[in-house]
Amino acid sequence: MDVHEMIHRCQQIIIDALKDKSSECVILFAKDRIDETNLPKVEALADSLLTHEQSTQVGKALSFLKRALSDLCDEHNQWALNIGDMYSRAYRVSTIDGQSLALEGLYKAAIRFQPSGSFKSYARSWIRQCIQRSVDHHLQLTLNSPIKQGESSTQIEMISSDDTVWGSSHFYAKDPFVLEDLRLKYCPHLSMDQMKNLLNDADLADAVGC
Repeated sequence: MDVHEMIHRCQQIIIDALKDKSSECVILFAKDRIDETNLPKVEALADSLLTHEQSTQVGKALSFLKRALSDLCDEHNQWALNIGDMYSRAYRVSTIDGQSLALEGLYKAAIRFQPSGSFKSYARSWIRQCIQRSVDHHLQLTLNSPIKQGESSTQIEMISSDDTVWGSSHFYAKDPFVLEDLRLKYCPHLSMDQMKNLLNDADLADAVGC
């Protein structure tokens, strides 16, 4: 049994033992999977809801599951750091943040992966998703930050004039590669045409919700 099958099998043992034991369990295991949100609750639920024998069985499965997840993440640790470094450059975030988010994405992929297909392809998508969500969250906080009284600039104008934020390039409309980088980092929900006008048109920025 390889590590992916071990993870899947241990999860199934835990889910089969707990999923119908309480209304909380029905909600926690509604998707028939273990993930980073319900894993920390398994031990306490098993102790309170199961017989001693059942709880012991779940405890063993939980121990094997954690060990298998640790082994899988250790095996792909350096690969994930390299992918995080690559995406940190693409999204223009710090290497430390990119690598930290990459390890988060690796763990989320490891605990969700079904033993079929390519694990690295699956993990890569989770790594990118974690980094992009972090960038989107940071942008939303920046755009929603209050403007000091007396300032006439809109938030989008303030950001567009900040060379640090925008990579010291204001020729985005002429360079499709730079424009695409900016779109992915700050406003992935916009089209390329919307991005071309966004920074010079505060009304458009409000209209498209960026």
